[in-house]
Amino acid sequence: MKKHTDTGFIVSLHHDGSPNTLRVNLKWEGDHDISAFDLGSLGEVLHCENESENTGWAIVRSTHLMNPGEAIPLRKRAENFELRNRNSSRLSLFQISLFQR
Repeated sequence: MKKHTDTGFIVSLHHDGSPNTLRVNLKWEGDHDISAFDLGSLGEVLHCENESENTGWAIVRSTHLMNPGEAIPLRKRAENFELRNRNSSRLSLFQISLFQR
């Protein structure tokens, strides 16, 4: 079975209390951060966090329907950079190049 390392999947949806606002739980395979996925395709992203190595969630204000199992691709024109601080710990930076065509 082929692994989808460039796609996240909606596992569950929960109403967040505000109108049109949902908590969207995602799961993926591969070495990604939740911010690497095109969450903007779901609506206005108010907040997102990783939960574990391959899971995370986002609070999204949306006007369209979403369903569990829906695929969310990685962002286009995105590059992940790893920096090391003075303590040699890894920091991940997510950068979108606005100058790429």
